[in-house]
Amino acid sequence: MTSSIKNNIKLLYWISFFNNLLFWLGIWVLYYLLFTDYTGIGIIETAMIISIVVFEIPSGALADLLGKKKTLILGLGVIFLGDLAMGLAPNFVVLFLSAFFSAFGSTFLSGTFEAITYDTLKDIGKEKQYNKVLSKQRSYSYLAQAVATIIGGLLYTFVNPRAPYLAVALMAVVAIFIAWKLQEPKTDSEKFSWNNYRRQIMEGFRALFFQKRIRKIIYILLIVGIIYLFMYEMLVDLLLVATGGTAMQISMALVLAILANVFIVRLSPWLKSKIGNLRVFVFMAFLYALLMLLVLKVNFLMAVILMIFWAIIYSLSLVIQSDILNKYISSKHRATSLSTFNLLINLPYVFMASMFGWLADLYSVQKVIAILGVVLLIGLVINVVNFLIGRKKGKA
Repeated sequence: MTSSIKNNIKLLYWISFFNNLLFWLGIWVLYYLLFTDYTGIGIIETAMIISIVVFEIPSGALADLLGKKKTLILGLGVIFLGDLAMGLAPNFVVLFLSAFFSAFGSTFLSGTFEAITYDTLKDIGKEKQYNKVLSKQRSYSYLAQAVATIIGGLLYTFVNPRAPYLAVALMAVVAIFIAWKLQEPKTDSEKFSWNNYRRQIMEGFRALFFQKRIRKIIYILLIVGIIYLFMYEMLVDLLLVATGGTAMQISMALVLAILANVFIVRLSPWLKSKIGNLRVFVFMAFLYALLMLLVLKVNFLMAVILMIFWAIIYSLSLVIQSDILNKYISSKHRATSLSTFNLLINLPYVFMASMFGWLADLYSVQKVIAILGVVLLIGLVINVVNFLIGRKKGKA
């Protein structure tokens, strides 16, 4: 049993690789525009985030009932059906439903994947290697995304616009066959209950906002995180299309951004010791906002350069954000607080993604990004001044 449970880690690496062969990464906006406009893209993005936010928690309960292996297989099965439907979509309605369905499937994987990894390591007495294993899984994920982005551009351009989604569906089937070989760990590190969930959310809010020393820092992290999410999830991809990028050009550009992310992830332990402070985070946020103001007069090449800078700043900011939160939040409430923090960042996207799509149709993607850049600058100035005043009063 011990030798077979050890194989879980190797199998999970392969599942992570095949599940991240997302051939649509470079072409999804171009594909969606075959059925709709920017407003429609915003509506689909809203539906996907709603699906993730609403079903993330019930999927944890399902993992307790079915077991983590079965939940993982179920999630991959749902993703297969969603991507298959998307690749065969005849109209916007089917596209919308398939995107919602794919996002729903992903909720079965996120927490379950990490849980089965940790529980497997605990079964074999190597739980201290969890962060190392997780980092390696992320490296496999980024490698898969880089490879798939280039192949997806080729499939879209030279085979059929539907081919990237059908290829992703096929990779989900491969991942299912690999997942079938997993062994369910004996250890069950976490049991879901609604009472615990409600209690954890309340504890998360208290840890984030009821402590004076961290509340004002959280406001800064939130305004930056919310803007970054809009850019990362939607607006940067829209910009590359709006500036005339082809499927292959966008795919190659995204590979550069992915490789930048890989570089930052590999350096993250060293970076935490060198730049893990609020001043650097705020400086990079100001730089990010200023770069957002440059989009009004950019061509595709300039948009790619901006995207790479944004990707580097975003990755560095995640490293610093993690370090700041770990510094100010006790280990007892850390996991709960981080979940609550991520929920607060996602909620504005739920309510405003479709509006930003509509504004992009009405004016332009460039103007929407520039306006968000101004909002980020104003938000930073207000919150940083408020933080400095509070710190000065605390010393008085």
